[in-house]
Amino acid sequence: MDSPATDAEILAIALADWTFERALAAGEVLPAEAQAYRAARAERIAQLDSQRGTADVTYEQFVIALQNGASCEVLTELKNRMDPKDPLREAAISDLRSVGCYSTASIRRAPDAQG
Repeated sequence: MDSPATDAEILAIALADWTFERALAAGEVLPAEAQAYRAARAERIAQLDSQRGTADVTYEQFVIALQNGASCEVLTELKNRMDPKDPLREAAISDLRSVGCYSTASIRRAPDAQG
């Protein structure tokens, strides 16, 4: 089972991502800053994977990120890191669609919004 520190790190990444995406949408982030942020985020996720000794993500971790406003890019990456044999992977795909995430380039919307 994951340590609370790892779960807290995942939550922190999701929260930072939500804040970043809002700033990006508001035009408060320069393209170079966005590139640097995304590179640092990818590096931190890789570090967490290394600490855990696995690249597999649980559905619970996916839901934490979903509930905390993670972008489609992050959510899709988390779904892709789930064990392909995990029966909850299909639930993650459904959750992605419920917020308008059909690709990493999709713009996330609220789950109750009509699209």
